[in-house]
Amino acid sequence: MLIRLGKSLLYYGFRQAYGVCRLLSSMLAIAPTKADHPDLVVVLPRHAQAWILERMCNEITALMSGSVIYHERVTRLPRARKYLFPHYSLYVQALKLNPVLWLGERYVYYTHPKDIGVKEDDWVYAFNHATQIISGCEMFADYLKRKGVASHIVSNVIGAGYVVGAIRPHERGDGVVGLSSAYYPRKNPQLVADLVNFMPHRKFMLLGKGWEYWDGFAELNEKPNFEYLQLPYESYPAFYSLMDVFLSPSILEGGPVPLLEAMVCNIVPVASQTGFATELIRHGDNGFLFRVNAGAGEVAELIDRAFDLQADVSRDVAEYTWQRYAEKMLNVMGLDSNCSFEDRR
Repeated sequence: MLIRLGKSLLYYGFRQAYGVCRLLSSMLAIAPTKADHPDLVVVLPRHAQAWILERMCNEITALMSGSVIYHERVTRLPRARKYLFPHYSLYVQALKLNPVLWLGERYVYYTHPKDIGVKEDDWVYAFNHATQIISGCEMFADYLKRKGVASHIVSNVIGAGYVVGAIRPHERGDGVVGLSSAYYPRKNPQLVADLVNFMPHRKFMLLGKGWEYWDGFAELNEKPNFEYLQLPYESYPAFYSLMDVFLSPSILEGGPVPLLEAMVCNIVPVASQTGFATELIRHGDNGFLFRVNAGAGEVAELIDRAFDLQADVSRDVAEYTWQRYAEKMLNVMGLDSNCSFEDRR
C-alpha cells in the first residue's frame, strides 16, 4: 500500500508530496531498526553509471568501513543509516517518493545549476531538508546559499586529479593545446572552433565524445591543426603527456575534473572563470583565467603566454588525490575509513 501511494506522489505537487512522504515516514519510524540495514545507500541509476560521478562514489565506498549498497532507481529505496546522491536531481525526485529516506541522513552532491524540471522554491525546500549539500566548488556553494539553502548544510569538496594508471608530471616543450570533455552546448564549442581558426600555428587535440553531434563539428574536424580522439579512461595519461597547455573554454562547469587532471600532469591551464578554476589557478602564476564570454583573440593571447610559462603547475595540486577526496567526503558524511585504500597515481 505504501509503495503504491509513493508512486502516485510522482504526479502530485512537490511541496505537498514532500509533506505526505514525510508523514508516512513517521509511521515507518515505529518499526525497529534492523541490524542488517546498510550504513550507506548510494543512489546511482544505470543512466548515471560510467560517468565521473560514479567514479567518485566508487572511491568513497572503497575507503569506507561499514556496509554499502548501490541502488539503481529513485524508488523503493531500502532503509539505511545514510544515503548518498551523486546528482541532486536524483535526490529531489527520491525525497517525495520514499518515506524511508526521511528516516536516514541524506547527502547530496551538487555539480552546477541545471534545469531539472522543478521550480526553484521546490528544490530549495528539498535541499533544506538534506543533511548536507556537497558542492564541488566555492562558486556554486555560494550560489546555493544565495538561493536560500541554509549555510550550515552546504559544504565544498573539490574532486581529485589523479587518473587511472601511472601518471606523473612531465616536462613541457613542443606539446599541443589539449581539451578533454564530452560535448554539451555549455562546453562552448564555437570558441574552440574560433581558436583553431585563429591559431593555425598551434596544434589542438580534443579528447571526448558526442562532439560529432555539434553542427559545426564537420568543418572543425577538417582543420589541419585539429585532431579529435575517443579513448578509454585508462589511456588518458598518455593523452595528457602530449600537452603543454590545457584549454577549458566552458560557459558553465561544476569542476571540471579534466582541468585538475591536467594540472597534476604539469600542464598549464587556460580556463574560463567557472567551477573550481578560480580556486586552483592564480592568473599569470600557475595558469591563466578568462571571462566566460571572452573572444578568441583574448583567449589566444593567453594560450601563447601559457606556452612561455615556466612554473611547476603540478606542485600546486599535489594534494588532490582520490584518497584525500574520499577521506574528506567520508568526514562530511560522518563515516569511518577502513584505512586500507591504496592511493593510485
